[in-house]
Amino acid sequence: MSHEPLVKPKNLLVYLLPFLLRTCCTSQNVCEEPPDIDFGEIRSGEKAAYIESDRVQYNCNPGFVLEGSEWITCSGRKWTPTPKCLAPCIVTKQQLEAKNLLLSGNRVRTQLIQHNHMLQFQCREGHVLTVPMDRKCLDGHMDLPSCISERGKNCSCPPAIENGDIITLSKKQYKAGSSVQFKCQKYYSLEGDNRTFCDNGTWTKAPVCLEPCAISLAEMENRKIEIKRKLDGDISENIYVPRGGSVEFTCKMGYMVTTNPSQSVSVIQCNGDSIVYPECKEIVCSPPQIENGNFQPNQIQYEYEDTIETQCESGYQLQSRQATSTCTETGWSPPPICIPKNCDYIRIENGKLSDSYERWKDYYFPRRVGQTVDYYCSYGFLPINKETWSRSSCTKFGWSPEPKCFKKCDIPRQLAHGTFNAHTWQKYIEGEEISFSCENGYDPANQQAKAVCTKNGWSPAPRCDMKKIVCSPPQVENGNFQPNQIQYEYEDTIETQCESGYQLQSRQATSTCTETGWSPPPICIPKNCDYIRIENGQLSDFYERWKDYYFPRRVGQTVDYYCSYGFLPRNKETRGRSSCTKFGWSPEPKCFKKCDIPRRLAHGTFNAHTRRKYIEGEEISFSCENGYDPANQQAKAVCTKNGWSPAPRCDMKKTE
Repeated sequence: MSHEPLVKPKNLLVYLLPFLLRTCCTSQNVCEEPPDIDFGEIRSGEKAAYIESDRVQYNCNPGFVLEGSEWITCSGRKWTPTPKCLAPCIVTKQQLEAKNLLLSGNRVRTQLIQHNHMLQFQCREGHVLTVPMDRKCLDGHMDLPSCISERGKNCSCPPAIENGDIITLSKKQYKAGSSVQFKCQKYYSLEGDNRTFCDNGTWTKAPVCLEPCAISLAEMENRKIEIKRKLDGDISENIYVPRGGSVEFTCKMGYMVTTNPSQSVSVIQCNGDSIVYPECKEIVCSPPQIENGNFQPNQIQYEYEDTIETQCESGYQLQSRQATSTCTETGWSPPPICIPKNCDYIRIENGKLSDSYERWKDYYFPRRVGQTVDYYCSYGFLPINKETWSRSSCTKFGWSPEPKCFKKCDIPRQLAHGTFNAHTWQKYIEGEEISFSCENGYDPANQQAKAVCTKNGWSPAPRCDMKKIVCSPPQVENGNFQPNQIQYEYEDTIETQCESGYQLQSRQATSTCTETGWSPPPICIPKNCDYIRIENGQLSDFYERWKDYYFPRRVGQTVDYYCSYGFLPRNKETRGRSSCTKFGWSPEPKCFKKCDIPRRLAHGTFNAHTRRKYIEGEEISFSCENGYDPANQQAKAVCTKNGWSPAPRCDMKKTE
């Protein structure tokens, strides 16, 4: 493999000088003066001389609308197409009065309407519109509607139309200004307004029903054509196309249109009462003429979708890289063409091959497969390897990698309110991305914190804009806040207060609007349960001894306690248990006075088991012997802090 030495740096200026001089001397007029446009003028970009890629901007006179691009570019010694200024429409007061027309709001005045805008009309009192009330301005032209008087002679029966019917309710006489509506029979097309008006005893012009075109299925079969999309009609005989409608014909498989082989579909419009059918012919291919190659099978003629296999001679390759070619309506696809495998001399945009290759290119090119070339790029451009020099090898598929110079994008020295996620020594070329980060309170201008290196620099330009931060009113369960607003701006504050039995999770009443929302979040949670002193009782020993460690208790946690002698917890056991809930301790840790059942009741008995325990608030019942009654008229007593009340007692019945 041969390789020529690279150009030495000290000789580089000598080789580049003629090129630079030639570049300077060729800066001359490329395009003529930009053309003038009617009703418009050049807005910017006007200069004494114009070169390649120069641009000029146009704008239109007041009231005119610009159609096309406002910019034209000098390209290939010619200007790209100029825009057009479309005229407005003027409706005068005299025109309105002459046609008995009013503008919306019953106004009569001269009106200017821009191109493609609509204007709504209505008739003076006693008149009716014969066409839709909305009319569009098209480049200075607008057809005004007509109004017919309702104060004229009556009309007799309206005229009948051929192949059509009146669909309005029939009358003997019609008032001036009234109308009837027509409808064509199936497949026939209505030409004109579908209504006719009674105008002072005479009917306005009635519409006409146009005959459709009939497509013969037998004729289509004879011509080897078919319809691309199914249409209405009797499939056994004809298919009908309304007047003005169109039908898409295609040739059957293996056939092609003779008039325009490049088009697979022929669109035919029904302009009369008959259709002009396209002509189709059978697709055949002749044997291809292949230089520096051969193919199989070799036949006199090939039918549609027949295939051949092509093989190129040594040193040649198929232009399409595909060995199989198919007979199509446009010939062999892909074309079986063998081309040399050598690599030709290449001109590099914004770069150049090393001097020896440039100076003696007729000697060095074409290069054989395996040989290489070295090249460098102009200032502001880099090869794919981002070095001063790059190398490309000739392969059977061409130069690899392609000798190409890419626009170099420098990392901006600073980014206001942001930083680039890259080292300053990194190099970026066309197509590569750079990412950046914005400070708190700022967002990327393009919603994505990245930019792509293009021929025109970084796109979109990296920029950090101040965030538009707003907060909605928070949803505070079991609490409220102040001030209550529809929306809050960045760093606004609120004060939160929880309902009874709840407390702020953060212990902070003030919350601030930040880019992540309210901070800290205003959340009310059930209050913890504090240490409690129990009258006539005490918590379990370890809760009492280490209360600073165990309290406050969280929701769901429990405590055990016991009562002093003569008292019992609610469960009447030796120990009681209470759970911490969002409403506090439940059941409340409390010791109740214990009431023992008296050992005996004179002249009576207690209705209870002697082992049963009674605490404050509970009652006991008893029964007295015959001849005795309860002292309190009720045979029951309630356990209180001072014992049974009233004291159970049976007294002798009083005799009258």
